[in-house]
Amino acid sequence: MMKINPTLLACISIFFLCLLTYSNSLNNGFLMDDKLFILPDDNVASMSNIEIIKNGAKGIFRPLNWIILKYEILLSGKNPIGYQLFNIFLFSILGINFYLILNRLTKNSFLALITSLLYVVHPINSFLVNYKTASGLQLHIFFMQVSTIFLLRYVDHKKKVFYLLSLLSYFLGFFCHEIIFILPVYLFLILYFFTDLKLKKKTLLCVGYALPLLFYMGIRSSVAQRIKMANIWDLGISLNQYIATMQKLISWYLSKLLWSRDIIFTWDDRVVLDTHHVVHWGIMGLVLTMLAWLLLKRGKQVYAFAICLLFFGFLPAFLASFTYTSSMKTVAIEPHWFGFTSIGFFLLLGLGVNFLCQHWRQDIAFVVIFLIIVGFVGLTYRGNAVWKNANTFCRYWLNVNSTNGAAWTCLAEDYIERHDKGRVQEQYSSCRDIAYLGWAYHTIGQAQSAHDLYSLALRKDPQCVVSLYGLGLLYKQLNEKEASRQVLATAKEIDSSYYLIYSRLVDVFSFNAEKDDARKITRMLRKINNHEN
Repeated sequence: MMKINPTLLACISIFFLCLLTYSNSLNNGFLMDDKLFILPDDNVASMSNIEIIKNGAKGIFRPLNWIILKYEILLSGKNPIGYQLFNIFLFSILGINFYLILNRLTKNSFLALITSLLYVVHPINSFLVNYKTASGLQLHIFFMQVSTIFLLRYVDHKKKVFYLLSLLSYFLGFFCHEIIFILPVYLFLILYFFTDLKLKKKTLLCVGYALPLLFYMGIRSSVAQRIKMANIWDLGISLNQYIATMQKLISWYLSKLLWSRDIIFTWDDRVVLDTHHVVHWGIMGLVLTMLAWLLLKRGKQVYAFAICLLFFGFLPAFLASFTYTSSMKTVAIEPHWFGFTSIGFFLLLGLGVNFLCQHWRQDIAFVVIFLIIVGFVGLTYRGNAVWKNANTFCRYWLNVNSTNGAAWTCLAEDYIERHDKGRVQEQYSSCRDIAYLGWAYHTIGQAQSAHDLYSLALRKDPQCVVSLYGLGLLYKQLNEKEASRQVLATAKEIDSSYYLIYSRLVDVFSFNAEKDDARKITRMLRKINNHEN
């Protein structure tokens, strides 16, 4: 009887479990960035490879990401199933690579398999599959893995070609996502815990990765469109607030690993203003002490490596969390930043399962393993429905985390796509239908279209309070204060109890970093409400 290779069997198991977990997501539609990069006539596929390499796409310099997406578009067109199948396949490859790496490091194929299975079924990673344009984000994790595999091959065989291939993989990963810059830190942890090389040798090997990093930075500065990014200094916060805010963001991510509900692809929060200095610095000191103890005392312990990998993985967040949203006085954390280092968490879970198998009756242990995996599969399977379309996902996003104004933009774009019938008032059944469409354009920052629609609504019905409130706030945003005052006064005379459009447009000001105006509008609403009561 022919025996099946255990490694091949493990890889097949990972692939089919991944396919099962995401089988109900195949018909999920396009949303957000998918509509920017895939659906328009001037999508990524309309660009030449040379143009992509020189300039990136849509102002984002990740050329390898966009080239892969270009050929996805040419193969799948506007059929979402093709993109979803590719993402599922690519995600299963990530799981298989983690199995191969952990099997090599721990010499325990069962532990490596359980850890990899947990990785592919946990809801924290569902964004990588359900977001059509996330294939590039998966690719940067893939190149991190390949770089790791080649480095381990170099350690095993002492052939320089493997080290050079590791450097090349690291370099290519930059063209998928720049957060790969932190990989040498993770490689040092792998060498530190799992090889007998001298500390100097380990350090020199990792320092060598500075060369592709510098090479990439040279290319980025010379050929890429340089976009001014926000940074921590835009927030004007103290060191205590910075530390407290980061602890809050990291706590959110850790909580989602442990309690896998209400997971979204980017979590926005506000800066912690009132800090308890002793508590936050105490937590920081405790974490640093734990990591130092694990590094100095725990030598070859797998659990020590898992904890260190997980916590060192948060280093990029100390920069990236302030890069995209600080101009709006908020901070963000995105689970895909930890697509590589989250394997540390799943390795800890795998160690727990392995302990049960060694110390409990095996039949009971396997029941526990089965229930854990089925539980995660069920949560992810259920969560796939959230990604059905832009309207479904963005409403879910708002319910979970309304701080990020992009969710309003997403809903507005979806509303425009489904309801815009042109600029002829007879095409609409009521003035409110026109006014809501104006609000949608207002939300995405198209002031002229918003003004035209608000005006069209008023021509259909001069008493259209929805349009008056929207037009008043639009004038305010355009700094036409007197016009704004007159229109809002008229709106309040007609119906001062109508707050729907008024309160929702507060988010327009928030999204455009006009927090003070948003707060003023909120206070005005409260005063009106109190007066009416």
